[in-house]
Amino acid sequence: MTILDNDVQEDQTVQQSHSDLDLLRQFIDLIEAERTRNSFQDKRIREIEQQHEQLEERVSLIEPIVHQALRYSTERNRELEYMENPYSLDGSPRCNY
Repeated sequence: MTILDNDVQEDQTVQQSHSDLDLLRQFIDLIEAERTRNSFQDKRIREIEQQHEQLEERVSLIEPIVHQALRYSTERNRELEYMENPYSLDGSPRCNY
């Protein structure tokens, strides 16, 4: 019975060793999957940051143009409001209010 007991103990030790290795492999696989996911997320974050910077640059280029157009529009509206009405007998402005 001692030989059988030794064989059973060896089998249990080998099984325990295999289960430990399997557990370790699973753990390593999880770590690699997490690393891959983090790498993908980091790449996506960098892409979004680059897009954000490009949008900020475009906005900074467009802001002066919009400001100039608004200023021109405001000045032109004032000019048109006080322009003489060609159909007025007394020469009153177009917008007399």
